[in-house]
Amino acid sequence: MKPSLRIAKREIALLFNSKSTFVLAVILPFVSILFFNTLLSEGVARDLPVAVVDLDHTATSRNIIAQLDAAPDIKIGFFPINQQKEKN
Repeated sequence: MKPSLRIAKREIALLFNSKSTFVLAVILPFVSILFFNTLLSEGVARDLPVAVVDLDHTATSRNIIAQLDAAPDIKIGFFPINQQKEKN
């Protein structure tokens, strides 16, 4: 028997000897594939809610927040109470 075939047989035997090894090596990858396929079935995630805490209150930080809000993938969904007063 070829050495590579003997090694393959040994590895398969070891895989089925341990229940945890079988779950981690065979079952978990399929569950992961199904999870991410379901998660990304819509395509690219859009309108992700983002909370903003601006403790700097500078023009640069306001510019960064405005750029984030202008991005189609991100929705600024929450400002803390003290910042909501300043924004209005």
